[in-house]
Amino acid sequence: MIYVPNLVIIVFFLMIGASKSGSPGALLRFIKSHIFKFLLILFAVLIVWVPQLYYWKIVTGKMIFNLPHEGSYFLGHPNFIDGLISWRKGWLIYTPVMTFAIAGIFFLRGELKFLRLPVAIFLFINLYVVFSWWNWWYGGSYGQRALVDSYALMAIPLAAIVKYMTNKQNILKFHLEY
Repeated sequence: MIYVPNLVIIVFFLMIGASKSGSPGALLRFIKSHIFKFLLILFAVLIVWVPQLYYWKIVTGKMIFNLPHEGSYFLGHPNFIDGLISWRKGWLIYTPVMTFAIAGIFFLRGELKFLRLPVAIFLFINLYVVFSWWNWWYGGSYGQRALVDSYALMAIPLAAIVKYMTNKQNILKFHLEY
């Protein structure tokens, strides 16, 4: 199934390309100079997806079948507050470590500094899309299942803040005493 919020990752990779190259124009020049590779990737993606699309067309009559996520997106009214901090399904209530991951965006330094803007923009757009769905709480469970897919990317700023905190002797210092 095609899960709409997962398509937001494309924004992250485009932003990385733009931030590493210095400008969107440089990114476009890079894409043009490697157009064959991009077309090859597109072809590989299509080869993988064509059988699934064909199957959906036969079974449902639609090329794109998205049953568990059918419904409307209310892009003008995302539920940020409820989605982040409500007792019903608040992401930061039930997954508090993600608070550190969000803060870690500001601790991306040195060779990872170029990730700061792409991660922040990805996070904002992803939260916006996820919390704009009519069923922003995504069914019965604890926490935001819809955001689990973004944990791999959010591990980068989480690691940055952990590294910062462990390098500061007065903030975190572990002693093992027997």
